[in-house]
Amino acid sequence: MYGSKTMELLSLSKAAAIQLFQMWTGPADSAASKRIISRLSYHALADYQAGVFISTEFGIHIGQCLGITI
Repeated sequence: MYGSKTMELLSLSKAAAIQLFQMWTGPADSAASKRIISRLSYHALADYQAGVFISTEFGIHIGQCLGITI
C-alpha cells in the first residue's frame, strides 16, 4: 500500500516469551504454554495477544487451546 511502513517483529528468548504469555494465563500448564508460544515463534506481540485472548475470551483450560489452529 502506498505510504505504508513495515516493521520487523523481534523474537524473544524462550524464557521471556513464556513469562510474557503466563502473565495472562498463569503458570497452570507450563508444557501447554511452551507449545503454544513455540507455534507463535516467540514473537512478543503474538505471545502477548494470545495470552490476553486466551485468558479473557476462551474461558477454558490452556491445554485445550492446543486443539485450536493458531
